[in-house]
Amino acid sequence: MGTYEVGGSYNRDQIDMTNATAVRLLLNMASNALPSGSYAQAQYTPDGTNWYPLSEEVPVTTTNGLYSSGWQGLPSGANGDYVVRIVVFNAGTSTAQVGLRQIHLQFK
Repeated sequence: MGTYEVGGSYNRDQIDMTNATAVRLLLNMASNALPSGSYAQAQYTPDGTNWYPLSEEVPVTTTNGLYSSGWQGLPSGANGDYVVRIVVFNAGTSTAQVGLRQIHLQFK
């Protein structure tokens, strides 16, 4: 069904990543998962219009657990004070809800 922003624009956050060198996305899944190939990902925008991947993709296809993208180097161009959002890609052919209990974006 495509990509949608978790919580819409109301759940965006301004994050100062100027001194960050690594990032990871952690998801605590509830009892609703999406079909194979579906994932969540953090994205950032330097200009308010164009969005770029900030984290690796985290599958949202298994219920009831903590899942992580693992630590990765901060993408080139992401060092700055930018707006960040979380998106979910639903690889299915019908509308479905994913159960996300908690979402954490961590930096070091």
